[in-house]
Amino acid sequence: MSSASSIISSTFSRASTHALSFSSASSISSPFSGLLHVDRHGFLKSSHRAGGPVLTSLPAWTTEDTSTNNPARIQARAREILGDLKVEFSAVALKGRISKVDPEPTPIPTVVIIVPDVPQPDLWYKAVRKIHRDLDPWLHGISVEIIEEKLYNGLYCFPVEQTHSIYSKWETIAKYILSNLNIQEWTSLQCWRYGSNCDRHLNPVTIIVEVLKTSTESFYTAAQTIRGLLEQFHEPNVDILFMKDGKQAPVEETKIAHPKACRGAVYSGVSLGIHDSSARTCTLGGLVQIRLPNISRWHTYGLTCFHAVWPPEGTRSEQLLKIRGAEDALSQWEYGPLKLTNPPSRIAQKILKVDQPSLGDIEQTIAAIDKNITAYRTKDFLELEAAKKAIDEGQDEWMPDSAVRLYEGMASHLRILEAARQPFATMRDNGTYFLGYVAAGSGLYRTRGTNAEDAVRMDWALINITPDRLQTEIHDGDIPCNQPFDSDATASPQFLLNPQLKVYPGMELYKTGRSIGTTRRQYNGLKSVNISRARKANGGSYILPTWEHSVSRSSIGEAFSETGDSGSWVYTARGEVFGMLNAGNMRLETASVSCIFDIFNDIKELTGASEVRIAPSLPFT
Repeated sequence: MSSASSIISSTFSRASTHALSFSSASSISSPFSGLLHVDRHGFLKSSHRAGGPVLTSLPAWTTEDTSTNNPARIQARAREILGDLKVEFSAVALKGRISKVDPEPTPIPTVVIIVPDVPQPDLWYKAVRKIHRDLDPWLHGISVEIIEEKLYNGLYCFPVEQTHSIYSKWETIAKYILSNLNIQEWTSLQCWRYGSNCDRHLNPVTIIVEVLKTSTESFYTAAQTIRGLLEQFHEPNVDILFMKDGKQAPVEETKIAHPKACRGAVYSGVSLGIHDSSARTCTLGGLVQIRLPNISRWHTYGLTCFHAVWPPEGTRSEQLLKIRGAEDALSQWEYGPLKLTNPPSRIAQKILKVDQPSLGDIEQTIAAIDKNITAYRTKDFLELEAAKKAIDEGQDEWMPDSAVRLYEGMASHLRILEAARQPFATMRDNGTYFLGYVAAGSGLYRTRGTNAEDAVRMDWALINITPDRLQTEIHDGDIPCNQPFDSDATASPQFLLNPQLKVYPGMELYKTGRSIGTTRRQYNGLKSVNISRARKANGGSYILPTWEHSVSRSSIGEAFSETGDSGSWVYTARGEVFGMLNAGNMRLETASVSCIFDIFNDIKELTGASEVRIAPSLPFT
């Protein structure tokens, strides 16, 4: 491929990921409609956005740009050109732009120009080319982006209300689509109210099909086929949108751990790390208990996602791979379950070890504190420290009162930082971050259901917690019951199981996760179909559609989950657990949730337990 072809292909791919193919019966302008054109230099011209030579995919984050000390000069020249060309705009700013899905290594320095929602693709294209020609000599590598305000502000998923005619038909329609179209490159099938309006009811009901990021198809024919199916089901006003998959690739991103997390207790909503693996961090959802037949005693386990504690290839340490039978066991659990045995699986005890907090989060916290300590121990501070020490030792040294007060204030702050560092360093050095091992789990690609059309993917792991971490006195009043981790010391509800719990479209649900703490979302009554590719034990792969509950963000601008939140429990304001978060979608800003009752039923089946419950208040009985 030539250099020009590569540039065109790259820009076109990023610009079209959020809208590969769109079909609507409405004449109202949509942020997904219109044609795209990319010139040989990588500049985009479209009905809702123009720019280049490097544009992010959508949605994107906007950050402060630090590539120049004089952004005002650049912004002023861009405004001057826009004025000369009579381009109406509401804002011009030099910013950093970075894709939310598969983000660039560093933000792209971009002159972002927000314009009214009135398409003028030819004029916009002329403006971005002129602005780039003028500004590139001032800041080499700069990009220019003109974007409609509605597209810049974001696209929103809202639950479809029960009163809409498609609500009662969705499951039948979805099954009909899955059985009548080629889904080899699909990754999900969903139905939401989706669009750029903050008022949910003004966004059209839309069937959203996600496809592989590597796909090169337009899916125009598939969209028209679905349009025909909707006509048969008397749903002609439902929109259809194909887009690239919005799941974020697993990456290791450490976070600052809360001071309470290093006190030795077991915390729901705090990070878990895979021992001897560089795999990403996840979250401990909460504590559950099982009781085996004819045994009165309950046994306590931590519950999280199996995919989050199973070390994938490429993340396994040399030490782990040297364990005899490790690779065979990991391969076995990829396709089948890890069953609870007595005595416990010896190989699982060796290769499915779990830490809390994750070692990565502990080291990141120590590094952040060390950075602050280094910033305080400046040359001036060291001189003051040496003078104060000399005075204390009786040497002939003098410091003015102002210098003494300055030193004592700085020294006091350093003592606070060093005191904050000490428990994390102690936990790291003595290994007490080790939480336990996975005693039983679903495996990666197991499903439950009476047939393939009703399959629900199982994704859970029971962590056998080391006795030292479950001692009642360790909790010291921090967690008087099994509840979400509360870093702000405000009241959190105790987790509980309500067999009569009824969820409905738009119902607010909460989750407490390692990455962004406690957040809320709205439940979508229409289940989504996740389409994954499971590897066959003898090679190759097969398509695995599974039905999943899903949630969307509860309010504009509020995120629900990020990488590392898998395993978080999803619950009501009263603490009633509905399910467990297993995946997030950065493009749609939605998340999929496994129902807690499905998980508990599967736990019973694989462990032989007669009862499974959410762990009650400590002490356990």
